[in-house]
Amino acid sequence: GNGHLAAGEFVRALRSYTEAIELCQSRDHTLFSNRAFAFTKLGQYARAIVDADAAIQLAPTWSKGYFRRAEAFRLSGMPAQALQAYCVASRIDPSDEHLRACCIN
Repeated sequence: GNGHLAAGEFVRALRSYTEAIELCQSRDHTLFSNRAFAFTKLGQYARAIVDADAAIQLAPTWSKGYFRRAEAFRLSGMPAQALQAYCVASRIDPSDEHLRACCIN
């Protein structure tokens, strides 16, 4: 899936991540996060949020799940929800300047 993401082949990436999630029995938070990114790139924000939430459930102290959630909310026109997710991510990883900037703005 990562190669497809890098090549901008988001539908192929979705297929690869879905297959991997099924093989791993839905236990790898990075697969959900990456599939959320692919859904976001395809404009399927509601599905991206579902996958970001799955990543968060599996790894609640991993900031990237919250970042994926925030990006999907931001792009779907839900700034309050995006801000909340950015700020949670920033609290988890206060060294990330980008997250801190998203939380302030």
